[in-house]
Parts: sequence; structure tokens; C-alpha cells
Amino acid sequence: MKKILVITEKPSVAEDIAKVLGAKRNGDVFENEKFTITFALGHLVTLCEPEDYDKRYKFWNLKDLPIIPEEFKLKPIKEVKDRFLFIKKLLKSKDFEFVVNACDAGREGELIFRFIYTLSGSKLPIKRLWLNALTPEEIKKGFDNLKDGEELEPLSQSAWARAESDWLIGINATRAFTRKEGLLFSLGRVQTPTLAIVVKREKEIISFKPKKFFELFVDFNKNSFNYRGKWFKEKEERIFDKKLLEEILKKIEGNDGVVESVLKRKNKVLPPLLFDLTELQREANRHFGYSAKRTLKIAQALYEKHKVITYPRTDSRYLPSSMKKEAKKTLKKISNFNREFKQFIKEIEKVGIKFTKRILNDAKVTDHFAIIPTGRLTSNLSKEENNIFDLVVKRFVAVFYPEAEFL
Repeated sequence: MKKILVITEKPSVAEDIAKVLGAKRNGDVFENEKFTITFALGHLVTLCEPEDYDKRYKFWNLKDLPIIPEEFKLKPIKEVKDRFLFIKKLLKSKDFEFVVNACDAGREGELIFRFIYTLSGSKLPIKRLWLNALTPEEIKKGFDNLKDGEELEPLSQSAWARAESDWLIGINATRAFTRKEGLLFSLGRVQTPTLAIVVKREKEIISFKPKKFFELFVDFNKNSFNYRGKWFKEKEERIFDKKLLEEILKKIEGNDGVVESVLKRKNKVLPPLLFDLTELQREANRHFGYSAKRTLKIAQALYEKHKVITYPRTDSRYLPSSMKKEAKKTLKKISNFNREFKQFIKEIEKVGIKFTKRILNDAKVTDHFAIIPTGRLTSNLSKEENNIFDLVVKRFVAVFYPEAEFL
């Protein structure tokens, strides 16, 4: 009977999957009677360089631009070529019924696998393992519900398009600008517009000239009613002319103020949305001063190593409607293992757990749903890991709170 080949993006994930499937390590693979599980080391294959198409492109000449290959070609990355050749041998083997793409469930993970698969020349049918968490329960559920490779074809094509557009813009713009200016400048589809935004802001800061201004406050007191008022004229609340300030003061000093109308209204503040990666990075920077890169690294460890949060590289802040029962279970688990949150979750349960469109929204879930706790308990977190985990748990609990109301 033919076996099933499983390829993961990194060794740690291969090990997690092997434990669930009951496979034992045998050199660079994990095996049992049904599965052979192996792993990449991130990207093993890349797009060819210009000089791989034509040796004359080794020299940067303006007359050769733009360089646009008729068909993009792939090649192994030199430092990990041996790893690619090992996986290629497995992919070309006749011992397997099909191959499971178990690389990270996202565009980049899809590209890593597709590059390897394409360059290997394999004809094995593709199945896709799509995981939102690396817990044993999620891995088992994922293998029970493998997707056909064709379902992920749009994601694969978008990944190829991104890689090729990066190549076209990066290669041609870098060569053109470098030859024009006589100094090496690296340009790119993302980095150059981002740099332009940073430079524009920096110029605004440098050219900013501080200007002295005044603000005028007056305290009104009548019986038990106290009110602090602030001077304004139309939309202007600052006074830049000291003479104007003195004139206003002269008019009001020693006189009674008249309250012409009082408007009281209830204000409501909605609970926050769940975290996507960008919002988590913002909050981590605001609370702890962590850089975006540092937060991602910590979140990745919480996902891969500790398995206490779901997939962090998401751009969605919502959950699919199918997660309703799972979300309730996760709240219960948090309540059981964390005293601090138990009292807050009790308050939610008093008014009833409500799933609004701000929590469950299928239309706003992309490749992955929002970052939430998996409900697993661990005490083996570093201070930094605990800080990020705490943010994720607090946000997950907060979304179930009712609106805040105040006058």
C-alpha cells in the first residue's frame, strides 16, 4: 500500500504532526506505516537571477533594462540545496499516493511548497493541511479535513504574482537607479513607498517650527454645580495672539457667566475588536515598547512552541460563525486556569455570552481568523511571552463585554 508524504515548512512543525500521527523519527523524516513526514527549512527555492537567463545581465547596463523574462525560472537556494534535493527525491518517489502541503497556512507558506514542488518536477496529487493552531486537536481535525490542492490554486497564483512583481520591480528599479546615481541603491515594491512615507514624515518634523499659544479655561460655580469651560471660536481653541487673550480676559473678569443651555446624553463605547497581527503589534509597542519584529517573533513562539495562541500572521479581526462553540469552550478554559480572568468572565456570563457581528463575521474572515487563545495552559512562558499572551487573552475576554455607557 502506498504511503502519504507530508512536507512542513520547518522541523518543529514536522515533529508536532508526527506526535499526533504516531510517526517515529528516522533520520530526516518521521515515519510509520501510513505517513512519511519531512520538512523544509523555510525557503529552499527562489526565482532565478537575471544572469541565470543571460550571462550578459551579470553586468548592470541601462541599455538592457527592463529585464522581463518570457517565463520565470526557479533554482535551489545554494545554502539549502542539499535539503531541496532530499525532498525532491521523496517527491519523485513512486512510494506515495499523494503529498500533503503542511507548510504554514498562508500565502508565503503556499509559495514555499509550490516552489519546491514545481522545481522537483513531481506529479503527485496535492492535498492541503490548513491549520489555525498547532494543538493536537487542531492537527487531528486538519488531517480529517484535508483540502484538495486545487482549492488553494488562487492563493498559489497570488503568491507567484507577488514574487514575480517583487522581482521585476526590485531588479529593474535597483539597477536603473544605481547606474543613474553611481551609488548602490536598493529599491523594491514595498520598501521604496514605505521609505518615501518615512522620509516625508521626517521632513515635516525637521521643518516644523514651534509656535507659542494660549488656552483659556474658566470655572463656573453655582450651588453644587461646577463646570470648567474652555474658550473657543468656531473650530479654533488656541489663542496665538497675547493681546487677544488679554482682551478676552478683560471682558470676562468680574462678570457673571450665563449657561444658555445644558445638554446631557449617554455616550457608548463599543468593546474592541479582536487582534490581527498589526493591532497586536501596535498594542505591544504602546504597552511594552516592543518593535513590530519583536512582537511577531514572540507571537510566533506562542503559536509554534507553546501552542497557546492561534496563527499570528493574520489580517482578520473576526471569527467565522463555525467558531461559536469553540469560543465558548475557550472562555470556559480561561476561566478555569486563570483566577484573574475568572471574575471578568463571570460578569459576561451574568448578562449572557453574546456573539455580535463584531465577533463572528464570515465575510470579514480571510485566510485566517483573528488571533485568540487556544485554551491551552502553560506556565513555561518568558516575561515577554507572558506579556503578549496576556494581551491576547485580555482582548479575547474584552470583546464579549457589553458596551460601556457614561454621561
